[in-house]
Amino acid sequence: MNTLEFNDINYKVRTGKGKKAVTRHILKNVNGNFVGGELVAIIGSSGAGKTTLLNILAGRVTGGIVTGEILFNGSRRVESQFKKMIAYVEQDDLLYPTLTVYETLLYAAKLRVDNKRFNLSDKKERVENVIRQLRLTNSRNTLIGNEKIRGVSGGERKRVSIGVEIITDPLMLMLDEPTSGLDSNSAENVIKLIKEFTIEKNVITLVLLAPGGVVYMGSRADSLDYFSSIGYDCPTQENPADFFINLMTLDTLSEESLEESTKRVEHIKNSWAEKMARESSDTKEENIQASHECLVGLLSLDEKNHDSTTVGQRSYLYCYGDHG
Repeated sequence: MNTLEFNDINYKVRTGKGKKAVTRHILKNVNGNFVGGELVAIIGSSGAGKTTLLNILAGRVTGGIVTGEILFNGSRRVESQFKKMIAYVEQDDLLYPTLTVYETLLYAAKLRVDNKRFNLSDKKERVENVIRQLRLTNSRNTLIGNEKIRGVSGGERKRVSIGVEIITDPLMLMLDEPTSGLDSNSAENVIKLIKEFTIEKNVITLVLLAPGGVVYMGSRADSLDYFSSIGYDCPTQENPADFFINLMTLDTLSEESLEESTKRVEHIKNSWAEKMARESSDTKEENIQASHECLVGLLSLDEKNHDSTTVGQRSYLYCYGDHG
């Protein structure tokens, strides 16, 4: 079973020039431990650092200063290797509008699945499996489309974006706001499919972020009891996720409300930090080592030529739309 552990993650960026330059502390001492099979929801108010944390864990941050420790399966992460093991779905769907669903996934397989281990027949079989898994059978021959070209629905488009990533059979899947812009039914279907993709479907972990730090990490079922234990009871008729986000949002309408909300957020953050400090004194459970063997080699000249040909074919379809 795969594990991802991160300890004391801090992220700072320098903004401005000269005497006006200031250092912003985006993430402060963030800790966590994710286990294969868990669907982890990172939620929080705007500017809390959700996407920043996701990008740091994925090894996608290039600017600023990142400190702390990130372990994959108990060993220090090697970014060049780790990036080959994960899939990252952007918030915006970056797809060719003139390709069909099947063509989009097939070219993703041709370009991203190991040519030494899988031939074209294997890749086509993998595409068919992904199409079935993501409930895209009825739209397999439909164009992706855009504002000028009639194509798939918003929910189907998002599922195709997920398919482009999971075609590589990753060890970890990361998604940046996968339900953004979708109606409630489409959003529910996308989340349901993401759940089904996890190795084990019986555990759901929830991570909440206040500005810059973790304020809760654990099961969804236990979240209400935990917040109640530190003095914050969720009203019966209110959505717990909305309630938690409101708790962690600073109210800037007046000086009084800002002071009150700042104290509240600090109390929530300190309560979680104290809980973690108490638990850290206990014996830590050993990380479960994964049985996956990852071999990383250089791309041969033949593979480069193959990729260039595939990109050329995809570009031809994009420009001229010949799907025959």
